[in-house]
Amino acid sequence: MAIHIGKTIRIVLKNKGVSHSALAKKINTTRQNIQSITKRETIDTGILIKICEALEHDFFQYYRLNSEIETVKLSAKKEDIDILYDLLSSALEKISRLKKAN
Repeated sequence: MAIHIGKTIRIVLKNKGVSHSALAKKINTTRQNIQSITKRETIDTGILIKICEALEHDFFQYYRLNSEIETVKLSAKKEDIDILYDLLSSALEKISRLKKAN
């Protein structure tokens, strides 16, 4: 699951009632540049740090959360594999018993 940081910034701007122009002034750039940033899927971490400070919001948390979710997904897949392995082992044992019974 990829993070679209521009959309995330847009949401935080809206929730905080901060305009593109106001953010632009805080980080010493133009309104047009902020509009461009909010359309990007990725941005430079240096710019993101400035935006975090200006909005008093940790945007990096979304990347950490995404990483944790991916780790949980991998763990779940391993659990699924373990369950399937157990089911396969049981089925092979049953086949072996049936062969001996015949």
